Amino acid sequence: MPAVRRATLIALLALVAAAPAAAFDRAITRQADLDGNGDRETVRVRAFRAPADIGDFDRTQVRVADDCPGGRIALRIAPIHDNLERMRIRRADTRRGNEVFLVLRDGARSVLGEARLVAWRRVPGQPCRRPRPVFLYDSDRHTATPPGGNGDIAAFFTSLRNVTNRFRGREVAIDERFVADGDPPSFGSIKKVTYWRYARKRDRYVRYRTVTRRLAPE
Repeated sequence: MPAVRRATLIALLALVAAAPAAAFDRAITRQADLDGNGDRETVRVRAFRAPADIGDFDRTQVRVADDCPGGRIALRIAPIHDNLERMRIRRADTRRGNEVFLVLRDGARSVLGEARLVAWRRVPGQPCRRPRPVFLYDSDRHTATPPGGNGDIAAFFTSLRNVTNRFRGREVAIDERFVADGDPPSFGSIKKVTYWRYARKRDRYVRYRTVTRRLAPE
C-alpha cells in the first residue's frame, strides 16, 4: 500500500475511534395512505437491540403497521441501522399511494449507510400488502468508481425531488464523494452525482444520468 494512502487510512481510523457512536435518536410515528385505498397505514421508527448485542446504545428499526384480513401486521421495511438521518413520506412514483423515503446511517461518523424508497404493494396470492423497495442505494455497494478514484467513498448525500419535467414522479439523486490517492482524511475529491427515475413497467427506479467532477479541499 502506498505510504500516502496508508497514512490517510490511519488518520481516518483515528478519527473514527475518537468520535462518539451515533445511534437511535427518537421514536417517530407517522400515518399516511401508502397503498392508495383511502386508509392510512402507520410508519413507526423505534429503537432496536438484539439480546446478543454488546454495547451501550440502541440501533434503529422502521416498520409499517397495517390492518389485513388476518389481523394487524407490523413489518420492517428496511434493515437495522445505527440511526435514521431522514424519513420523508411522499408521492414519489406514478402509482396510487405514498412511498417512504429513508436515509439510514452507520458508524461513528454516520457518513455511510443506505438510502431506500419503499412502496406498500399488493402481493399476488397474499391477503396482506408487503414492502417493496423501488429504489435502494447502499454505500457498501456503491456505484462504479470513476477514473482517479481508489475504490473508497468518504460520504454520500441524497435527495428525492422533481429534477426534471421529462419524467413523471420524483427523481432520486445520489451524490457520492469518491476518494483519490492523496486526498485529505475524510474528504473525497471526486464528486459523482447519479440520477434515477421511476420506470412504471419495471416498478422500480432506473439510472438515467451521471455527472462527475473534481473538487478542491476546502
